Amino acid sequence: MVQANKSLSPILGADGNQIRREPSAAVIARQRGRIQELRAKYDAAVTNFDNMKHWANADNLSASAAANPVVRRRLRSRARYECRENNSFAKGMIDTLANDVVGRGPNLQIHSPNQTAAKQLERNFRRWMKRTGLAATLRTAVTSEVSDGEIFAVSANNPNVRNAVQLDVRLLEADYCSDFGGYQTATFDDGIEYDSAGYPIAYNFLEDHPGDNFAGASLLKTQRIRADQVIHYYRQDRPGQRRGISWVAPALPLFALLRRYTLAVTMAAETVANFAGVMYADGNQVIPDDEVDPMDSIEFEMRSMLTLPIGWKLGQLKAEQPTTTYQMFRDALLCEISRCLNMPFNKASGNSSGYNFASGRLDHQTYFEFVDIERSNLETQFLDRVFLWWINEAVFIPGEIPAGIGPIDQLEYTWRWPKHQHIDPQKQSAADISLWNAGLLTDEEYQLENGRDPEEHYASLGRQYKRRATIGAPLPGFQQGAGSQPGNETTKEEAATDDDE
Repeated sequence: MVQANKSLSPILGADGNQIRREPSAAVIARQRGRIQELRAKYDAAVTNFDNMKHWANADNLSASAAANPVVRRRLRSRARYECRENNSFAKGMIDTLANDVVGRGPNLQIHSPNQTAAKQLERNFRRWMKRTGLAATLRTAVTSEVSDGEIFAVSANNPNVRNAVQLDVRLLEADYCSDFGGYQTATFDDGIEYDSAGYPIAYNFLEDHPGDNFAGASLLKTQRIRADQVIHYYRQDRPGQRRGISWVAPALPLFALLRRYTLAVTMAAETVANFAGVMYADGNQVIPDDEVDPMDSIEFEMRSMLTLPIGWKLGQLKAEQPTTTYQMFRDALLCEISRCLNMPFNKASGNSSGYNFASGRLDHQTYFEFVDIERSNLETQFLDRVFLWWINEAVFIPGEIPAGIGPIDQLEYTWRWPKHQHIDPQKQSAADISLWNAGLLTDEEYQLENGRDPEEHYASLGRQYKRRATIGAPLPGFQQGAGSQPGNETTKEEAATDDDE
């Protein structure tokens, strides 16, 4: 007997005709769900016995809730354990990425009609960058962003800076910005205060690092700093994400697997190597010797011959671990791990023996695109803020902001980074010469691509021409004996006079 569906059973009126009744919201939802399930049947959306354990941790948390303080603190500690202390591959990859992104640091180029004032401002800022070690600070910031997920930079006054502008950039690890309670609201998240639109207005930093040995009562003391004096440098992977997550978080289980497997293979090979040989009998006719205990060890001298009891043989243990395939397995893991950093395998492993020129060049092209994107993030989120801090301090010091530079708030500038080194510099030079001869590459564009100032290059080149002409050396770009450059017929006496001036 089939039971009728009471929710859809007809209702009859007094005249016997059926009265139309609208279905309930629950019935509509069930029917709509069935229709949508029939229309779009995604295998990844189906939960069954085979995949229920794999998708057990999937959730619909927001970016802020997923990256809650407890999760971030645990990921930071595990990433530091691997990347800073115990895993040479992890540390090497992060250091390589920081060196490729920052290198020796960027150069500031001011765009102003007054070139004299622009060059003076560039020299003043470059002098401050060198004396404060800003390039090293940037490299540390990148390594912290990758391993910890985020880094904070605070403007500070350092009287030890040997410069008229005694501004310094102080880095603070993410542990400083914490309230230890995991307190999260719409306007507060683990030490950061936000306005109604979600923008930071202030940061609350602990006076001491919570992991310091001397950190005690000071853990309850915080310092509130305005947002315009703080740089919060992190990568935002999801909309609404307020704090950073370690870049190597997806690879942490693989790092642990790689270390365990390496240790297991090494211990197996070492254990077998510790035994010089074993004595055994392959038949039951051998009578055990009462004086020889099972599993007993016998010492013997090197380069000597041994006599064995009748029926006994001498053998050697063999390593059952797949040592021959260890490198293949390790390289496969490193290739997967390095994808977190968009790094090619040869850079991650420090080994290019299996690469040819074409494959190495192709892998580095995609990697350098990622490096350029990270440099752009450094410019907008870090360097522009630091330059603004320096301007705000330099305006009060005579001579730091040269006259004629124009309005400071309308100053246009560009950050010039060191150029990525080509695998074959000779081929790159030939390509640049071809483009230059075709008029597709100018001198200025070439110098800017290499991170150099075109005006300084021209001034240096002019001095070089004069000095070479003075001593009779061949001029750049011309073979010796082929004649001097047209329009540059300068005598030795004129060159010496110009050089003295």
